[in-house]
Amino acid sequence: MTPKVQRYFFIGSEWLYYKLYMGSRISDIFLTKTLTPIANQLLEENVIDKWFFINYKDTERHVRIRFRVLDPQNLNYVIQSLHKAILPYINDKTIKKVVTDTYKRELERYGNETIDESESIFFINSRLIVYLISRVTNDNQRWLWGIKTIDTFLDAWNMSVIQKRDFFEGLKKDFDQEMGANTDINRQLSKKFRNNRSDINQIMDQNTNEEFDMVLQNYLEENKRVVSQIARKNKGMKTKLDLPDLLSSYIHMHCNRLFKSNQRLNEWVLYNYLYQYYRSKAAQMKNSVPKKVLIAQE
Repeated sequence: MTPKVQRYFFIGSEWLYYKLYMGSRISDIFLTKTLTPIANQLLEENVIDKWFFINYKDTERHVRIRFRVLDPQNLNYVIQSLHKAILPYINDKTIKKVVTDTYKRELERYGNETIDESESIFFINSRLIVYLISRVTNDNQRWLWGIKTIDTFLDAWNMSVIQKRDFFEGLKKDFDQEMGANTDINRQLSKKFRNNRSDINQIMDQNTNEEFDMVLQNYLEENKRVVSQIARKNKGMKTKLDLPDLLSSYIHMHCNRLFKSNQRLNEWVLYNYLYQYYRSKAAQMKNSVPKKVLIAQE
């Protein structure tokens, strides 16, 4: 009998969950300058083994951060470390409010058997996004890096160009409906893609710089290891994972972390660009390419 997967975690359990209410400009500074050094220290000390964040807005904009504490005896140490780091932001009122809450796992979306692996993907992705936002200099660079890192993530799942094209065609159609797109809007998006085609082709098809290429390679390898774990579990499951749906959820959260505001709009534009890029690449193929399996198999 498969053991029941825990859904809820409140303070005192292995997952520590904070909501930090702050503006988008401060959140980039906090994530890169304050949170990451603390998280890295806790990882090195073996106090936590993963953490991740998302941007959210209920009554106000805030950042949701979760840490998995390996030993409950260290919980107070983590809380005190975060308190010390957050206090200056509270004093200067750049963080308006700090709330601890119950972490409710989205088991229906990410799977009972694969929620641990999904949280590892969130962790890997959060570290990548923090690296990107620490170096981004303009919005154009932000979405270009978004395109490249999404492509790298899909490579970890062994997706071919044809599969990528079909995948983003489906996502694009869903977003077109959500956003109320019409012929004129799609024409404008196609024009924007053509205007940016050179930059898109350059970042997708060429090496950028040695440091970024190394970060992407590490990102690819880390995700591959998690994907192989998901593949093994999926083989033994009676009800198989809805892999396109799972991938779209991962990529949605990638966009949520990358963009400070207008996440859905930026996500839609990115999906449009990716679909048009893969459609163009697929059309350039002279011979049909056999589709790879969607996830790496043993």
